[in-house]
Amino acid sequence: MSRVPDFGAFVISIDFELLWGMRDIITKDSPYAERMRNEKIVIPRMLELFEEYEISATWATVGMLFARSRSEFLQYAPTIKPQYLNNALNPYQEEMGEGEGDDPLHYAPLLIKQIRNTPRQEIATHTYSHYYCLEKGQNSQAFEADLISAIQIAQKQGIQLKSIVFPRNQHNPEYDELLIKHGVQCFRGNEQHRIYRPRSGSEQAYRDKAYRLADSYLNLTGNHLIRWEDVVEPSGLCNIPASRFFRPYMKQGAIFEKLKVARMTRSIKEAARSSRIYHLWWHPHNFGGEIEDNLAQLRDVLACVSHCKKEYGMQSLSMREAADLAEQYKYNNSLTYG
Repeated sequence: MSRVPDFGAFVISIDFELLWGMRDIITKDSPYAERMRNEKIVIPRMLELFEEYEISATWATVGMLFARSRSEFLQYAPTIKPQYLNNALNPYQEEMGEGEGDDPLHYAPLLIKQIRNTPRQEIATHTYSHYYCLEKGQNSQAFEADLISAIQIAQKQGIQLKSIVFPRNQHNPEYDELLIKHGVQCFRGNEQHRIYRPRSGSEQAYRDKAYRLADSYLNLTGNHLIRWEDVVEPSGLCNIPASRFFRPYMKQGAIFEKLKVARMTRSIKEAARSSRIYHLWWHPHNFGGEIEDNLAQLRDVLACVSHCKKEYGMQSLSMREAADLAEQYKYNNSLTYG
């Protein structure tokens, strides 16, 4: 048996957060919030495409979205809460309705149920409260309490959380042991380049943001493909780093859109040919404007994956499946996915 899989893998992770992910930036009355309301249209359409192309995906879901009512939200809220120095980051001061019916930007149990009922979809955690692991004022005790809340509210619905995506990609390696302690198997690390390194909001540099934007259309930093042998870290935690953020369609600039899709599909083909992992990620609200154009681009990407399955034996895997496979090969066991 080979020491590592002899095929490439295509991994999708989706940061499902609704308003919890941007509540410090926009309000429910902001124009951009309409894109979040459109998630009830976008998510079923994405799931249809995943079924059509037999695609696995990991849905990193904010734990608060599981709540069916305000009382359930409070029931599972941690007793130790982060004391961010920037109080705008505190989600526990948010005004909320009583449930999904009157407040679809803070609750999503029906959408979560639809995701669960779709084959090959993994529900993962995006922390309970969209927790910021690198912001000043937070600490390991508050993070662990938040993680426990996320695990418990998911367990109530029979979901075992094995994968995590850190809000705003703020991976804090000091918390890796806590993830292992509570049964989390893998996380989505950042692209391996200095412009993508984890950092707090105050450390974000405009120059790096501009460079990341340009990198979505032109290959400035490489393909960011992951070798199977690099997935399992010395701690035992698995890291499935991001390869590319699927930027939303820009209505003005068709030439740039062609470059963006070509950038992704070329990298996917290279992952398939070289038996490495390509990890694509986005938020549902990224597709909430120009819905048809965004979904058409997603179809183009999935059609490329379908070709790579037939031509090179590429497999579509969730984060958990990719981690399982890397571990099995590392520890000399046999496991395959279709």
